[in-house]
Amino acid sequence: MTVFQLVMVLFTHPRRYPRFGTQVVQLIIASSLEKAEDYMRDYIQEPNLMEDAYAFFIREIPVDVPADGGACLSERVYDIHGQLLDCRSCSSVPSMPGIFEGRTPEQIRFKPGDIVEVVACGEVHLAFVGSVPPSCEEAEVFNRDTSIQMDHFDDSYMVFNGPGFTHHMHIDALWVFPPRFKIPPYLMKQIDHARRVWSRRLDTNLC
Repeated sequence: MTVFQLVMVLFTHPRRYPRFGTQVVQLIIASSLEKAEDYMRDYIQEPNLMEDAYAFFIREIPVDVPADGGACLSERVYDIHGQLLDCRSCSSVPSMPGIFEGRTPEQIRFKPGDIVEVVACGEVHLAFVGSVPPSCEEAEVFNRDTSIQMDHFDDSYMVFNGPGFTHHMHIDALWVFPPRFKIPPYLMKQIDHARRVWSRRLDTNLC
């Protein structure tokens, strides 16, 4: 048996790049995906509740199974209008681990060099994409030819952020979004420089 947890990610103030805060609020635990989606769509119709909305997530959670924080059997992310942006069916529940089988080209929403927002450690960070999640072909080869198998942690983008956009981190693919606000010129200058540096490293195989 499973239940479906609907959570909303909220902005906090002030909202200025290169980073700003977020909060996560649980809205409902529903008996089906459909009921969770219905609640979300009804919630969206209340403008006063949506002023600081950033995104919605629905997680499928097994009942009577030990699981930490965000562990789930499947996960879906929606924009503030209730449109499905992305999903993953690879379990992250420790006692019920899933095998990540990669993404099709259509499922990879961003490409190297794209400017994005990523949510990590309670903050939205402005970043650019360095590398994308493994393709289905890459995952198939890895899962077949190695002694370990890919899991939900492998479904991630490597991005650059921080001062000068020179720090890198790996971000869950479901927590990567397009920019929502105008990017100040001084940050665009830093991003353009960092992207050129990263592109040269790739071209010379120094990364």
